[in-house]
Amino acid sequence: MNDPHVETLHYTIKHGDHVDYSRAEPLRIEESNFTIQVTDGRAEITMNAHFASVGEARGVVEPFLRAWELDMALRYGPRSIEFEYERPVIIERAPAPGANVIYVVGACVAVGSCDVKMRVGFANFPQPTNDIRRDSIVDLMYARYALYREGRTLLGDAANFCFTAIAMGGGGRRNTAAKHYGVSEEVLATLGKLSATKGGHHARKATAATDDFTPSERQWLEDAMARLIRRAAEVAFDATAARPQLTMADLPPLKTEKRASHA
Repeated sequence: MNDPHVETLHYTIKHGDHVDYSRAEPLRIEESNFTIQVTDGRAEITMNAHFASVGEARGVVEPFLRAWELDMALRYGPRSIEFEYERPVIIERAPAPGANVIYVVGACVAVGSCDVKMRVGFANFPQPTNDIRRDSIVDLMYARYALYREGRTLLGDAANFCFTAIAMGGGGRRNTAAKHYGVSEEVLATLGKLSATKGGHHARKATAATDDFTPSERQWLEDAMARLIRRAAEVAFDATAARPQLTMADLPPLKTEKRASHA
């Protein structure tokens, strides 16, 4: 090929059984370098700029798609939407006289399933957010959070992992992480304390095995992880943007719950 051009990238849309897009209207999204058309479980992405290789084209498109996946996962649970790369269509912009050259390459990757308890139906295909991006810290936190949501790890483990990961993203210290991510130190201190000192059967440490999480603590930890992952993704998108500090007031209340007494 003398002058190849990636014309389109094709993706299959995968998702868990807890969401239903069968009645969702098609969606068209215009970005500077590409246009996405979502219809009937597929995404066709037309490249608006010139890309000579599939790797270059995917390198521009897929950060957008992965952020879309993360946003939906934090709203509705893991595997709420996944874009599985299928194939490109490549054209030759300078073919030999009389020739009309189109190159199509196929690929397929299997995706597993997960247990679900509820189903969300969409009348309109969900719009992607435009203020988050994934980096290594976001991916670390989300991977462990997803394991917990899928029942493959314990709450204490996931919460402590997110605590240490966000501290690492802020330079290894809680106070610098709080400043870097715009999170109150009280939120991070509470996350670290609960995940280290409580948990019962969900505890990270044996010393916490006799002190179970209360229902409000469990809800707080789950919401805190999701909010911290989103905040880390916002900072990965633009670390200089002004945004309100994430405080305890943004999370569920931690209620004082009395233990039942035994005679």
